[in-house]
Amino acid sequence: MTAEFSKVSTYDVEDVLHFTEALACAAETGECPTMPPDVDPLAPPVLENSVMNGEHTKMMDQDEQAMDMETFQEEDATPPPTHPQQSSPGIPISTFFSLCFCTMTYSYLVISVFPYAAYMVVNLVDSANQDTAGSYAGLLASCFHFGIFLTAVKWGQAADLYGRVVVLKASLSLSAFISVLFGFAPTYGFALAVRFCL
Repeated sequence: MTAEFSKVSTYDVEDVLHFTEALACAAETGECPTMPPDVDPLAPPVLENSVMNGEHTKMMDQDEQAMDMETFQEEDATPPPTHPQQSSPGIPISTFFSLCFCTMTYSYLVISVFPYAAYMVVNLVDSANQDTAGSYAGLLASCFHFGIFLTAVKWGQAADLYGRVVVLKASLSLSAFISVLFGFAPTYGFALAVRFCL
């Protein structure tokens, strides 16, 4: 009842009197009091004059501002979580130079045979001379790329299965060993097969 009367105190005097009479009537007859049709019991309270209304609104605004300030201070008191910036490490120097070495090795294997291929063919093929050595030398140089064409996918699958570093080391080791074999090739067929395996 105290809450009801605190709410009623903000209504007009006539509404308060009508509400009191309705309560007394309900206590005597046991029936629910009825409100006049122009009064909405769920409507917000209406103050008696505009001065009180303005003071009430001003007090509500001050309370809301105080609550907002407290909320802001509480939020400001807790610092936002800091996420350390993770800078990308980049490529390590050793990895960079290792990849450069692999690229240089591949380029050397491609072009190293060009200066001496014709002389090698003349020494290994009895029927070859300076005029016909070009076709043999071209076949000797091109079989290297044909071997890459047939085995590149398998090397990629091996890198996915065993790791790229392991496959790179194996490839470089085999290239060094086969290059030595190519230099000591006794016949043209052997040189062609070794060049294919490079």
